[in-house]
Amino acid sequence: MNNYKLIIFDCDGTLVDTETLLNRACAGVLNYMGYKQYTPEYCLEKFVGVSLKDILDILREEVGDEFDQSEFVARAGEISKKLIETEIKSMPNAGDLLIKLKDFSKCVASNGNRSTVVHSLKSTGLYNHFTEETIFTYELVKHPKPAADLFLYSAERMGFSPKECLVIEDSIVGVRAAKAAKMDVLAYKHLNEKLLPGLNELKPTAIINNLTQILDYL
Repeated sequence: MNNYKLIIFDCDGTLVDTETLLNRACAGVLNYMGYKQYTPEYCLEKFVGVSLKDILDILREEVGDEFDQSEFVARAGEISKKLIETEIKSMPNAGDLLIKLKDFSKCVASNGNRSTVVHSLKSTGLYNHFTEETIFTYELVKHPKPAADLFLYSAERMGFSPKECLVIEDSIVGVRAAKAAKMDVLAYKHLNEKLLPGLNELKPTAIINNLTQILDYL
């Protein structure tokens, strides 16, 4: 039995099934802008868990300084919002897990922007398990994941030390951030199998295939 007192959940791809939707939107907008080399599969592999700021940096590096980031942000945001409204769903067993953890301290720490994270949680009915004060997003810190900042900030605001925290993440970026924060982390593997070698290399506390496995570590 571990002495974890706070569970820190990533949002996209961990609690809500948005990674495929957001990266479909990303690829669609990039194709519209003339960058036909971007497929949903490539975006999913490249941008899972990555903050918008870092995605823009990657795109500028890949396609050049002429990249119109304002157009990309506006169009991708609009399409993402529509996809979330019509197609979003929670990850399998997320709702049941949060019910079982109702008496446990928990929060969300996401590289997504706050409005999208809150909208995603509300659209899937998961928001009721959190509060405005227990949802933390990358805008609150200087450096988003894979830096440790967001996890350390979240733990401090919640009143716990890193060793008392268990992070639940689905991306290499997120696992790196948790390790940098010196927190135990469960890597939730459900997306591209190409991510598995990278997750194994990072040596998380464990790799899980189902959110209910979290209960085995509490």
